[in-house]
Amino acid sequence: IIVLDRTGSMNQNNKLVNAKQGITAFLGSLDPAIDNVGLAVLPPAPDPGTECDKPTSNSYNSLNSQYLMVPLSSNWGTEVNNQVQLDQTSPLLSTLNCIQANGQTAYADAIDAAQQELNVDGRPNVQKVIVFLSDGAANTGPTYYPATSPYRSQPCQQGVNSAADAQGQGTIVYSILYDSSDG
Repeated sequence: IIVLDRTGSMNQNNKLVNAKQGITAFLGSLDPAIDNVGLAVLPPAPDPGTECDKPTSNSYNSLNSQYLMVPLSSNWGTEVNNQVQLDQTSPLLSTLNCIQANGQTAYADAIDAAQQELNVDGRPNVQKVIVFLSDGAANTGPTYYPATSPYRSQPCQQGVNSAADAQGQGTIVYSILYDSSDG
């Protein structure tokens, strides 16, 4: 599962554009005959069908928000003459291409949603992987959690905890940082 930060700071210095290009290049190195890929984002979409709308930080505060934009699938490309041909009309690529950046950063729930999708729809006996792309520290958390929940009181640490939980379930977690000024 690819987890993509689409917060407002990703609008700076072409970070979201670069992340999308990086994901597209990454997909070109995979084999669609054997590699299933899904997409989760933060902030989430407030409702199904709003994946391409500009997100708001308020979308974090609904239990119905959609972090998983595209479930695991292999219909994102085909191999032709030993080269991957990406299908721009596939749910994965069309969603990736339309997403916009806005809002604050809370990534623990996106990592949790990615791991849940791997648990539910990941193939047995296949290595599970989360590739997390972001430009910095979490600075908010969903208000449906109590104020004392680490999802709200320590959103960065909860992101680390969520990634550690995924690793504890056997998932490899890669983190790619884009042009952070967080130090």
